[in-house]
Amino acid sequence: MADRIGTDHHEITITADDFIDALPDIAWYFDEPVANPSAISLYFVSQAAREHVAVVLSGEGADELFGGYRVYREPFDLVHIRRLPRPIRALAARLGRSRINFRGRNYLRRASTALNDRYFGGGYGTFTPNEVRRLLKAKNVEDHFQPGLALATATSGFDVLPESRRMQLIDINYWLGGDILATADRMSMANSLEMRVPFLDVDVAHVSAGIPDSLKYRDGTTKWLLRRAFRGRLPQSTELRQKLGFPTPMRRWITQDPNAMLALIRNSPRLGELVDMAFVEELASKHAEGKIDASRRILLLLMLAGWLDAFMDGDVHADVHGGVHADVTVPPSQR
Repeated sequence: MADRIGTDHHEITITADDFIDALPDIAWYFDEPVANPSAISLYFVSQAAREHVAVVLSGEGADELFGGYRVYREPFDLVHIRRLPRPIRALAARLGRSRINFRGRNYLRRASTALNDRYFGGGYGTFTPNEVRRLLKAKNVEDHFQPGLALATATSGFDVLPESRRMQLIDINYWLGGDILATADRMSMANSLEMRVPFLDVDVAHVSAGIPDSLKYRDGTTKWLLRRAFRGRLPQSTELRQKLGFPTPMRRWITQDPNAMLALIRNSPRLGELVDMAFVEELASKHAEGKIDASRRILLLLMLAGWLDAFMDGDVHADVHGGVHADVTVPPSQR
């Protein structure tokens, strides 16, 4: 790619030690306990880019506007079973919810589940309700947690749209602005780097809104029209490449040295007031043994610990309105 478009290519290697050292600052710059794995890579890539430039272009928004997520294809994949007679669909739904493990069970379950529960509901939490009860020292917390209320408001009036469009709209209105762009902005500006997102130009967004789904996904290819638009301008290997995202090897890092990661959690007095450390140790042990992948859950706890330590340690006071504030004006590495 660099040879084709005439740019200088740079590579950096991020280690678990790099992440551990930078975690307090990453949590401070985030300003809230968000556990987005890509934030780690973005932080270090922005740091490296700032050594050479002050402004970069990035591709945020292309997936949401042009159909880059394979899950957007799901409504079309499920249409076959929905054409079956009602008694057969009812039988398929019971099989999908059964405890019998067989190939295709997840397909049957998702085909019989409403979109709000199947897609929107799937993003409510990293921990299962049972894990939340075991994790938190405070009891009955889940009784006061109703994330469905926000989504019910967000999807009001969407019922007239095809399912694939509803999925894209909820991602654009919530996932893109509330997570992806927030992460990109904070991690880049943490390194005094300006990140511009040309795919989110107003005119580009207007064009994408008029593109039918048949041109966004075709023959198993995501972002089909966008790929075709750049044919001849980019190497064919780039055009045909499967979506990779911006991964961070949290699973491998935790498996290689779980004690180093757990030390950050164990040594957080604020977090220790909130969670059952025995349950956290159990999660980490099962992860290290390869029984489960708890990397996302452990990352969430790491970020929560970093945020609590960054903003709740030291001189904490309450204002006249009852809000709690910490006298923290610089990142931990500069104190």
